[in-house]
Formats: sequence, C-alpha cells, structure tokens
Amino acid sequence: MITRCSLFHTDCWSSLMRSCLKYRPKDLTVKDNGKNITLRCWERDLFIFRLIGSPLRGGFIPCGEIESSLSSGSLNKLLLKLFWRSRGGFAEITFGESVPHTLPPLLRLIFKKIEKYTFLIDLKPSIEQIFANMSQRARNMIRKAEKNNVSVSTIHQPTERDLLVFYSMLENTFAKSGSRPPHRMSFYRAILKSNVPSLFLCAQQGYEIYGFSLFLYDKTEAFYIAGTSTIQGNKLAVSSLLQWSAIQEFKRYGVKVYDLGGGGIQSIDKFKRSFGGQVVFRSSFFSRLSIGYLLMRVKELL
Repeated sequence: MITRCSLFHTDCWSSLMRSCLKYRPKDLTVKDNGKNITLRCWERDLFIFRLIGSPLRGGFIPCGEIESSLSSGSLNKLLLKLFWRSRGGFAEITFGESVPHTLPPLLRLIFKKIEKYTFLIDLKPSIEQIFANMSQRARNMIRKAEKNNVSVSTIHQPTERDLLVFYSMLENTFAKSGSRPPHRMSFYRAILKSNVPSLFLCAQQGYEIYGFSLFLYDKTEAFYIAGTSTIQGNKLAVSSLLQWSAIQEFKRYGVKVYDLGGGGIQSIDKFKRSFGGQVVFRSSFFSRLSIGYLLMRVKELL
C-alpha cells in the first residue's frame, strides 16, 4: 500500500532520476498492523557501497510515502532494512511532518534524527488575502520591483541560450557561499524538456535579464526548485516579484499548496518567511554509521 503520491513519484520523474542522476528505484515493504506499507526509495552504487533514501539527496522528493502514523516497531524495521540495503554507504528517510519517534539504543548508534523545516503557503484563500498575509517588507519589495518596471515572463520553450544564462547566474549565486549548484545544467535542461509540469520564470528590465526561478507542480502542490538573481537584480527586488508571479500562476492553475523548500540559511529563511507561509517541520533519519556521513563531515570541515 502506497500512502502518498506526488509528481515526484510519477513515471516521468522516475525517468529523469534514472537518466540524469543514475538513480534506480527500489521499493521496500514492511507490515504495519497487518497491512503492507511500501516505501519508494532511490539508490545508486558507490564502489562496494550503496546510497539509498526516500528521498535520496538530489531527488527533490519532499517526503517519503510513509505516513507519520506508522508504528514505532515498523519504523524501526524499515530503518534497519534501509541500513542493510546501503551496505554501509548511506541511508536516509524524510517524513512529511514531525514524527515523535525515539530511536532504541541500537538504532541510535546507526541513525541520527534531525528536524528539518520548510515553508508552505496555503493557496486556497483569495489572491488578495494571500497578498495581505505577506509581511509588509515582502509587499513593499514586490511594489518596488513593479515601480522599477521589472517584468516577469514565462519561458515556455527555453533555448540553449536561456539555459546558459540561467545556469551561469545560478553558479554565481552559489559561488557567493563557496558552493556549487546541486545539479549540472543537463539536469535542469532535462526537466524543462520532460513532461513534468514546470514553470520557468524570467525577470527583466527592458532587455536586461536580472533573475530566474524554476518551479514544478501538480494539481495539488507546487515546489520551488531553483532561483537566482544578479547583484542589480537584488537591488531591484526581482526575487520577490518572481515569487509573487509564481504564486499568482499557481493560484490560476488551481494548486492548493506552494512549498518554498527547506530552510537553514538565515537570510534565505527571512526571505521565504516574508511570504506568509507556515513553517512545517519534517523528521529526517539518516545513517551516521556510514561512509556517506563521514564524507559529509569531512566536507563540512574543509
């Protein structure tokens, strides 16, 4: 029994995971109160090890398909299945909400539990009410961009030049924090050429491009995938107008919830929080007794 399904569990998305990230789908099943509960995972090999998760990092699945009501005993069995399947490589699972689960002593040696969070905007109220729910700063930034004649347009069929400009700008954005985009340009190209519903927005003043945003959506939810802007674009508040334009589009599409993505960086959290969304915590379990966790810690120290 699969308890949750979104665009990240469709055949189109599975095809992208296989072709772009070299991930393989793997279903793990446990019995819970007499019912078979199936968890869709993604995995890839790393030498003799295996990386497995729901989601596996980079796959964008916001949470696993397992309901938080899963019994403690069944969750423990599932975590052990994930660990043995990983061969000591890396295993993780993230729930759609906070799970009040305390790991038993043995699993505490293997797994670490953390609370992640994201920002969800309810799109069911009127567009006027959604705008009113935003902070005064967010509303002012939107008006500032509009006053400076910033326009936002949808790129329905991105050219290679569009992708190059977007990705170059994205690289510059990540370089400010000494990091790189989570995916290669080929991954974003594949998304935009696939049948996965996407919204690709461009902000410009005249002929000058100052920012981009990429979103995915289905009938129920929309997800913020990537966004970037130039230094001048930041001065013109193009990121705020891009978000507001996306919200209006999703409202027209009949989408119910907009997920701005996880937090963690103070300045980005402040920006996302300003749009009036609800902070939702999500429990995540990942194997610290693994080569993957060791490599992450080494990267943090470098």
